[in-house]
Amino acid sequence: MVPSEKMKKELKRKYLPDNYRHDIFLKINNFRQRDLSVVEFNAEFDNLMLKGDVAELEEQSMAGYLGGLNYEISNVVQLQPYWSLNDVCKLAIKVEKQQKEMRSRGSKYGSREGFANNGNTSSSKPTAVTKTMLSPAPSVLHIVISQGQDVDDEVGGIYLSILKLI
Repeated sequence: MVPSEKMKKELKRKYLPDNYRHDIFLKINNFRQRDLSVVEFNAEFDNLMLKGDVAELEEQSMAGYLGGLNYEISNVVQLQPYWSLNDVCKLAIKVEKQQKEMRSRGSKYGSREGFANNGNTSSSKPTAVTKTMLSPAPSVLHIVISQGQDVDDEVGGIYLSILKLI
């Protein structure tokens, strides 16, 4: 063992509480993004990993990271290909940036809703409801939900198709 490694180990044994690593692992597993930006979340996640001297499989680190991200970001990141924790972090930053841009632009790229009544004014049930999420990025999913009189009621009358633009 290198003298500096031996000294480091001895200092940890002497000054850190016995349950220090256990507490760090608990913090990592329970760490959530909440109101933090993705960049702030990345910094804190890295800090916890360094404090705990965590040497786990990269797949475990990616799973913990994705589990801590807010759902609306994590959900989109998981739809994209990634091979490392670094890839996941970069994707999360891009997704957050895109979501902020879409919220700030409002209806320019926002959603459209259309209701058709086929001239039947006595019915309060629309014959077609379509919601689409439009995005300037070609890798973002577009979701179309249709509901109408011609839809099978046993299925609940809602069809969902997800299209990925190439």
